[in-house]
Amino acid sequence: YSTEYNVTFDTAPPGLLVLVDGVAAASPATFWWAADVFHTIGANSPQVDGDIRWSFLAWSDSGARSHQVTVNAPRRLSATFQAEYLVTFDTDPPGLPLEIDGSGAPTPRSFWWRIGESHQLGAQATVADGAARHLFSAWSDAGDRVHTLVVAGAGRFVATFTTEYQVRLATDPEAFLRLTVDGANVTAPTTVWWPSGSVHRVIALSPQGTGNSRHVFRGWANETAPQDRTITTTAAANLTALYDVEFLVNVATTPAGLGVAVDGVPTQTPAALWWKANTTHTLDVELEQTLGGARYRFDGWSQGGLRAQTFTARAPVDLRATFVPVAAGSDSGGFGAVIPIVLVVAAAGAGLALVLMRRRKRAEGSEDEAKASAAALHALTDGSAAATATAAGEETTVPADAETVPCPQCEYPIGVGVTPCPNCGLELAWQ
Repeated sequence: YSTEYNVTFDTAPPGLLVLVDGVAAASPATFWWAADVFHTIGANSPQVDGDIRWSFLAWSDSGARSHQVTVNAPRRLSATFQAEYLVTFDTDPPGLPLEIDGSGAPTPRSFWWRIGESHQLGAQATVADGAARHLFSAWSDAGDRVHTLVVAGAGRFVATFTTEYQVRLATDPEAFLRLTVDGANVTAPTTVWWPSGSVHRVIALSPQGTGNSRHVFRGWANETAPQDRTITTTAAANLTALYDVEFLVNVATTPAGLGVAVDGVPTQTPAALWWKANTTHTLDVELEQTLGGARYRFDGWSQGGLRAQTFTARAPVDLRATFVPVAAGSDSGGFGAVIPIVLVVAAAGAGLALVLMRRRKRAEGSEDEAKASAAALHALTDGSAAATATAAGEETTVPADAETVPCPQCEYPIGVGVTPCPNCGLELAWQ
């Protein structure tokens, strides 16, 4: 017979695994070994049980974690393990960096730490993230932003941050215009940081400006929203208020109080109008108007041009229509009340000549002068060719095939046989 000895293996704490000749056995485990035969023993390390793991610490015979033993008598061998606890770190919102024991730690991050160990935890005060930023708020263990943790077991520690989004407030054009943000006036462009989920009120002030030009709100860039709007912050944003430039246009008459048609609308003067830059408007006046019992006849615009004209707003401007009194007792349509000042001979038809007359105060001999001029002109042409006549120091030539002639005063095209000039009222007499 051979002699075998009882060999028992224990672990502290009990129930952990040991390796006997390469085979795992849960403690306590008992084997029968022959004397003086070498056997290899070891301990698995670490051994994980949920959020606790056991790391090998020592054998009772002081051997290495894996070593050989023999027996010459019954023997009890014990493997001692030390507990380590799973400690996890995270952030809210997730994925932000932390500092653990002075080193950067991307999250989530886990460590196996022993009871009683001390470790330093830290969170950045502000974490930049493009057009967002995250401001430290609190630790789940109520510690300071940077504090020491003494391990008391497994645990999860979360650093909470408040997320803010960058919001750029601007205007187009960028003319240092003002917006109202949550009741306070700000000058654009400017940048603000708003917490996620916060609600804000933004008003595009309108009109803005001093003097004779101003900016008037037109809308918001790339979106449909009211001038006074409420915004819930969910992401970074660019808010641009669009403005139109307007110019002050003063429309007046001399004498004051006469009427002007602006864009087809009868307008009493003086009138202060705001026109958007580079827009075109129409101006017109009646040839004759009555004011306070007196009659006035249109004489011209301060900017020149026709009685009915278009005007493009490119700057602030004063537009004035000047009228001259019509003498009492004069007849705006009578030939006897005109004298020739410009003579134009046109072969518009057989025996037809044109004498252009301007109305003037009736003067002695004016009718005789008009008749004499007409007779002289008729004698100069036989109706078959263009001719030239001179009177009052002016000379004009009209082609024989012309359908219209330019008014000598305002250059408005006058059809053959038409009188007076539709624009400036110059009297014309056809012979």
